[in-house]
Amino acid sequence: MEQEDKSILAALRQEPEQTAFLIKFSLIAASVIVAWDLLATLALPVLIVKIVSAILIFSYGATIIFVVSRIMVSSKVVEYAPASSRHLTAADAMRRLNRAPLSEPNGDGTDEGETTTPAHVANRPHFEAVPVPVPPVFNEQYFIMRLREQVKDARRDGRQMCVAALEINIPGQEATGDEADRIALEMARIGSQQWKIIGQPLAMSENEYVFSLPNSTVDDTKLFVREVVQALGDYWCHFGIAMFPKNATDAEGLVEHAREACDISRQGGKQPKAYPLSA
Repeated sequence: MEQEDKSILAALRQEPEQTAFLIKFSLIAASVIVAWDLLATLALPVLIVKIVSAILIFSYGATIIFVVSRIMVSSKVVEYAPASSRHLTAADAMRRLNRAPLSEPNGDGTDEGETTTPAHVANRPHFEAVPVPVPPVFNEQYFIMRLREQVKDARRDGRQMCVAALEINIPGQEATGDEADRIALEMARIGSQQWKIIGQPLAMSENEYVFSLPNSTVDDTKLFVREVVQALGDYWCHFGIAMFPKNATDAEGLVEHAREACDISRQGGKQPKAYPLSA
């Protein structure tokens, strides 16, 4: 789902590089049009000068509109599918912590009992101290914002970068509960060992992970995926790779392409020929 920021000024502030290009283009193009009007009238008929000037002005306006539209699209806030519903949201956690009145079990073992008193609270386990989980939207938006910066760096330096999406499954089982936690621990361990390669990790769901690899070529990314698959052992792993600038030129496009390639792999299709897992 996408939420568009309707403020053009806010979008321009969010995309400083494209805004700088827009300003430079506006000044240069306007200067060219003015110079044409002044100089062309000295040597060409007025009708021809007016026709060419009209074409230049039309092209100038169309280019401005196109660039502004690109900036508005780039500034959109993208929300990906949330993780499994078994994880508490911040609002759910706060409702659990702040619910009142709390009740204590009766002596007969039922859950209906008297309203909590200070004495009960003093003897209660530290349930109220359960930390509020970080909202998924923070992790997702932080990831995409960092990825945008990495894409800008790659574009400025004229180099490749990649995004890898991996889906981890247990043969014959569904990744839920303790098994999902075990997969998460394995991926955290593997990710911590690859910290020099991984720019930013993101858990999209119980068993889907996306990694930005800002300084990796396609060959580097294939090696990274191979090492992850080997480290996972008996788990099944499907993957997808997206390369900047061949597959996409923006952060959202790279993530979408990598996830789509991962889906193709899971459904029994083939990865793009440029990115086989085995050399």
